[in-house]
Amino acid sequence: MIMKKKLLIGLAIPVVMFLAILILVPLFLEARIGSLLRESVNNRIEGQFDFEKASLSLISSFPNAALSLDGSYLVTKPPFEGDTLFFAGSLDLKMGIAELFKSAEEPLLIKRIVLEQAKLYLSEDEEGRVNYDIVKEENGSQEHNNPSQGFSFSLNSYEVKESEIRYSSRESGIDLNLFINQHSGSGDLALKDSKLDTRTEGTISLALDSLYYLHKTPFTWQALIGMDLESSRYRFLDNKLMLQQLALVFDGEVQVGDDYQEYDIRFETPSAKFQDFLSVLPEGYMSDLNNISADGDFEASGFVTGRYTEETLPLFGIDISTEKANMQYSALPRAIENISFSTRLANKQDATNKLDLQLKDASFKIGEDDFDLDADVTDVLGERKVDLSVRTNMNLARLGEAYPLPQGVGLRGSLNADIDAAFSDAMLKRKAYGQNQIWGYSRAQGFCLYRS
Repeated sequence: MIMKKKLLIGLAIPVVMFLAILILVPLFLEARIGSLLRESVNNRIEGQFDFEKASLSLISSFPNAALSLDGSYLVTKPPFEGDTLFFAGSLDLKMGIAELFKSAEEPLLIKRIVLEQAKLYLSEDEEGRVNYDIVKEENGSQEHNNPSQGFSFSLNSYEVKESEIRYSSRESGIDLNLFINQHSGSGDLALKDSKLDTRTEGTISLALDSLYYLHKTPFTWQALIGMDLESSRYRFLDNKLMLQQLALVFDGEVQVGDDYQEYDIRFETPSAKFQDFLSVLPEGYMSDLNNISADGDFEASGFVTGRYTEETLPLFGIDISTEKANMQYSALPRAIENISFSTRLANKQDATNKLDLQLKDASFKIGEDDFDLDADVTDVLGERKVDLSVRTNMNLARLGEAYPLPQGVGLRGSLNADIDAAFSDAMLKRKAYGQNQIWGYSRAQGFCLYRS
């Protein structure tokens, strides 16, 4: 009996000591690993990275170490001094215990990352300067003396939850907002040639000069990405993006060099319907989608090909079209019929920083009334030079019979127009109306906008 007690005591002592080490060691290392992480990041950026609290555990993820950062943030320097580029409610890192004893000059090998309630604010000012160009330029001697400084990743998985990415450009007027409910990725990123399997759920908003083209549109993206880390080549192997009901599939690859990225990416909509296109439109243009019946096919395709550098942009193009589609609100007596259009948004080989929009054969009918539009807009993000042709013969009362007007608002009268016009934003801003060109006629008879 005494021997059994001694044996139990002998076994219990190392177990208790081991548990005590697991509990007490993090208390002594928290400050050190927090300082190490802070120094490792700040050594490589033009800005300030910090966090409110760091906590370390050797129990929850044994035999690895779990480091949790609360309230981590990154503040930029001039010309965006004081702006918060990044903030995270919590950032959890899993690493080997040996990483805790490395110096700031040695790379930290991270195995797993979980990011929650993060916000990433990307912006461009009127002069084209961006707030995310924060990586320090290193001279040859620094690179030679510190060949491995920074981070190394041996990730098996990572997660991003309840986080937001915002991009705003004052130069172009673009505002993009991505809210990520859940994003996860898994794969052995320690391999030189590996596959990353990801899934993303969230919403997207896209506006140009305060006009929304997507507004809190739900999306899911299932992506399998092949990664050749040795040559920095990334391939879309099996990718499907769902914007509301509209499905897009991607194919191609991206090659990343020291001072360039080479793109060869294409996408298309497989077997899409006009109803799927309507589901993507913001509520301000297309309300109460569940009470709309629609038929007809819809096609969309696009590409990004070429090299991105400080001086050049890749070629880019999107084509969308439909022909003789129909739609009707269930609560209204008339349908909008024979809806057709062909649209192309693209840049050009000789002016890759300028986007042009071409709208051909846009038309629809409501009963016996018809509407036709053709338009060319050059330099969409810049001066916007517009050439358009509009032809219509419309009983305005029928608009309210096919498309819901604001509550209590009605239209009467008729509109007959055959107009060709050419104008630019620059002329309108200078109020040089005489330099704009308009031909044709427009007749409105008995026009009345009234409240009922």
